[in-house]
Parts: sequence; C-alpha cells; structure tokens
Amino acid sequence: MADAYEIQIAKAIVGELNDPARQWPLPFMADYAWYPVYKVEELQKLSVRVLPLQIDNQKVDRGGQERFDYALSLDIQAGTATGQNISNADMDGLAALAEAIHDFYRNAHQLAAAPNWRVIEAKRPEVYVLDRLYHENIWESYINVVVRGFK
Repeated sequence: MADAYEIQIAKAIVGELNDPARQWPLPFMADYAWYPVYKVEELQKLSVRVLPLQIDNQKVDRGGQERFDYALSLDIQAGTATGQNISNADMDGLAALAEAIHDFYRNAHQLAAAPNWRVIEAKRPEVYVLDRLYHENIWESYINVVVRGFK
C-alpha cells in the first residue's frame, strides 16, 4: 500500500534534510513523526522532525483537478540529559540551523523527490519557544511550511 500524500511529502522533506551533500550548521538526522514533544531526558542529541499537520484542497477546473496544500512543521529540539543549562554558544548554533533550514525552504522551493510539489510558504513564527527553554531546558524552534501540488 502506498503512503498517504502527507507522508510522501514528509519523507521527501526528510530526504532533503538528510542529503549528505548538503552542509548544515550542525549535524543531525531528520525523521518524520506524528508526535514531536520530548522530555529533556529523551533528548540525547539534536532532534529534527517533520510533522504533517493540515490539508486544504480546492477544485480548480471542471475536469475535477484539485489543488492540495499540505501544511507541515519542521520541528527542531535540543536539550541536555543532565538538566544543565544549554550554553549560549549551543543555542547560537541551533538558531543558525533553524535559520538555514528556513532559508532553504523559502522562495518556492521544489521538492527534489516530489517534483510536482512546491513549497509555497515557509514561516518561522518564533525564534525559539521561550516557555520550553525556561521550564524544561529544551531549546525548540520550528518552521511551518505549506507544500502545494495538484491531483
């Protein structure tokens, strides 16, 4: 059975994020998930997860073709298992990574593994989630993307 479109798109983004030819500010291995929240004890390393969130569709012609917009979140989290504070230098690196991923998906990016799908929106609404850093010692940022295709 073929994966649902939202999973195919999430996997295409994971493939781009994990492309060994691409140089990111920090090393990581992305995956896709339905549940993004970690406890600090679970974060032994940097986590980058792609989460499918929403689908919007609209009929575009009399022949039945529809436009589909899939909203996904690219969630970045890091913490210390010891509960120590994350250093400013480490947070600087995490911010640089989030910015680089955001920049990569801006400007109508076409997905390499899904050439009929294009990122039409990439937003990073928060530099980091202050509440999680303050209460859980977890640095988290996310990039929300909308990927459009027709079927």
